[in-house]
Amino acid sequence: MPENEKLNQQLYEKMSADQDKFRDWLTSQPPEEILNHAYEYSVREDILMAVEDMSLSADKVQALLYSNAPLDEIYNDFSQIEGDHMDIIRGCIETRANDIIEKTQHEEVALQTAIGFVEAHKVEEGIDYTLYDIKYTSVDGGVIEDTNLSALDAAMQVCKENSLANPREISHDELMSKVQEVEDRNVELMNEFLTKPPVYKETAEYAINNGEIDLYRRSMRANVECRMAIEDAITDGYDGGRLDTSSVKDIIKQFGAERVEYVLANTVQQKDWDGRFSHDNKAWAKEISVCPENCTRFMVDRSHPGLTNMFVSAARKELRSAEKAAEKPSIREQLKTIAKELEPKKLPAKKKEQGVEL
Repeated sequence: MPENEKLNQQLYEKMSADQDKFRDWLTSQPPEEILNHAYEYSVREDILMAVEDMSLSADKVQALLYSNAPLDEIYNDFSQIEGDHMDIIRGCIETRANDIIEKTQHEEVALQTAIGFVEAHKVEEGIDYTLYDIKYTSVDGGVIEDTNLSALDAAMQVCKENSLANPREISHDELMSKVQEVEDRNVELMNEFLTKPPVYKETAEYAINNGEIDLYRRSMRANVECRMAIEDAITDGYDGGRLDTSSVKDIIKQFGAERVEYVLANTVQQKDWDGRFSHDNKAWAKEISVCPENCTRFMVDRSHPGLTNMFVSAARKELRSAEKAAEKPSIREQLKTIAKELEPKKLPAKKKEQGVEL
């Protein structure tokens, strides 16, 4: 039997053993409890059938074997998604494997970042800073990407801040301080990636067909959590006479401007018939594209429409302020500007003075 087939069989046997334990527990329960878990048992059986039919790659099988309870985790993933039954089950199996692989990759990124930081500390005065690299992490479309900025670039930033003309004029401690700032930003970006998944605007079917069901699931979960946070903020902020909207900044900081905008725009779009939402807010919401699938799951619906409208207005004002702040040049653009400013300036050639005949 080929090695990959053996691994798939090993995974099926492990999950089948988990299902046997679940069945033994379930049959020992009172009839009412058995009925409550009948659907769960049926879905778990379908998951087993899908695992038996599928031929997962070796890395995905090993990832699922690494999990203590893959059947339980896949069922939990499935229970949070709406759509075609078997397609979602297959997607959840792939997703659970991808999540474990992704976690391992994040740990590898963190390790490489730490190595880059140690290497940067080897920089000493009198050595060419361009020989050493500093890890710089960016997040694009839900994927962490690493690039390298030379220590000379960090030195240029210090020079600019201290009005120095030559990177060699800075001290070793000053350069290390700038290196630490970059490393701190790495940690911040990775935490943001883990806690603030990108807003996913496609359907579950599209996500499954394109191998993006994990992004769909994480985004949907974040949408629902954002909706609940907004509803709680409105409830806590209303004293019976006025609505305190100071929590808007905290919610935007927690979930990100794009997600807050997405959830609120979806809410206004779903309540377009309601006259308690202002014309301006309705016009604003129509300009934002929202996926129509499962949109009621993240619609602010537990709050009074008039209060929700006030919250939307306050959020729009805060979002505009955030957009203006984001118009500032990026670190990379600032580095290019600094490098250009540090280039030697060519002085214009002196014109020969022409004599004047008397």
